[in-house]
Amino acid sequence: MECGLYPGRVWSGRQEKLAKCRNISLSCVMPKEVLMEYVMIIGALIYTLLALLLPEAIIGLTIRPIPYEVINTLDEEGNRIKTTLKDFTLMNSYIKDSDVTFSGVWLIIIGFFLPLAIIVGLTALVQPGISGDEMGIDDDIDAVLPSTSSSSVSSLLRTSKRRRRTRSNKWSDTRIACSAFLFACATTLLVTDTVKVYVGRLRPNFYSMCEFDDDSLECTADVSQQHEARKSFPSGHSSISMNGMLFVSLYIVYNSPLKSPFAKYFFFLAPVALAVFVAASRVHDNWHHPSDVLCGALIGGFSAAGCFVNFYLA
Repeated sequence: MECGLYPGRVWSGRQEKLAKCRNISLSCVMPKEVLMEYVMIIGALIYTLLALLLPEAIIGLTIRPIPYEVINTLDEEGNRIKTTLKDFTLMNSYIKDSDVTFSGVWLIIIGFFLPLAIIVGLTALVQPGISGDEMGIDDDIDAVLPSTSSSSVSSLLRTSKRRRRTRSNKWSDTRIACSAFLFACATTLLVTDTVKVYVGRLRPNFYSMCEFDDDSLECTADVSQQHEARKSFPSGHSSISMNGMLFVSLYIVYNSPLKSPFAKYFFFLAPVALAVFVAASRVHDNWHHPSDVLCGALIGGFSAAGCFVNFYLA
């Protein structure tokens, strides 16, 4: 017997008898797989919340000594004067978060809401959830990632692209994709925030951001701003944007009905290019060192690829 509420779902004889005994319509019974999909989404949301709160609460921020050196020199009249030498790499100007290229609000939109909107929107346009062989997924991935590619994303996709997967309907596929994306977001946040507080690297705008005073040789800004000035490595903007955009790129490549390899390449590259632009803006706005954004992009990329393969494709 086929389920009316969940097309393609065939009930077993035992389930039919159980529904009759309880006087329940089979069309209103939620399959176990669908229930597990909602449980995955709730679990991913809890995981995300814990990833935001736990790192600094458990580890605590590493407070590195402020780099400076006080030397005594003589002026033209022979009077002794005190001069404070500081690290030139940390003396860049401080641009407030509201004035940077991509503020925190834009980061949430690009790294979280936009990927979810694209996943749901693509589901409304096409029917995902068909097996990779039926969709010609080999050709789709080959059109974007050549066989000679040695990237981690390419190797992960080629290992798992032939895993067949069936869904009761396209919205079931969407629930699984959203839960996989949320797991990727939580993993990215957990790793990024844990490394941030453990390393405690000073930002390129440290002296301006913490309002370092040359006379007292101490920071005079409020405590929260001083702590923020010590969270340079790795870049959260870089990791979160790369995680969201790379996950979307992989989802588009896997489910897009487009046949042109150039169109697929564009829709794969465009989100990743946006993430790279977000990462580059952090160096431009004096909030991160180049190595910060590079490490952040790697964290976000590995989280997106790993969760896409292990929670979505599998």
